[in-house]
Amino acid sequence: RGGGGPARSDYADDDDFAPPVGAGTRRTGKLGRVETPKDRAEARRAKRLSERGRPTRLDGSTGRAEDPESPAEAAAGEDLPAAVAGIRVGDTVLHDSYGTGTVVGLEGRGRSLTARVEFTIDGAPATKRLMLRYAPVTRAPQ
Repeated sequence: RGGGGPARSDYADDDDFAPPVGAGTRRTGKLGRVETPKDRAEARRAKRLSERGRPTRLDGSTGRAEDPESPAEAAAGEDLPAAVAGIRVGDTVLHDSYGTGTVVGLEGRGRSLTARVEFTIDGAPATKRLMLRYAPVTRAPQ
């Protein structure tokens, strides 16, 4: 049968060119994208920042302003209750239900400022996201 006709495929009537299910042919799942030096540099940068405890975003930014007392951050405190205005990562806070916790991250701005706070609940650490303008939380005295 080695005539000049069309080459015969092992995948009989498979429209999407994938091996039939159960054919024993494995697919790696890897995409065909080649890693570039820029990708490797971005990965090293993200690793360094994570070791320092700074979060990174998908766009590569750290989510922090260069000047911590920028006008935007100063104005953000005006929309919040006085008990939580000017709160920063690392501050200790008191919550009516969860008790004492430590701020491990801040997200958003102004009235939408949300704090990620780590509490110890029943002996296990638990991180809660609290919208600061609504949460019954105050800064702990230092």
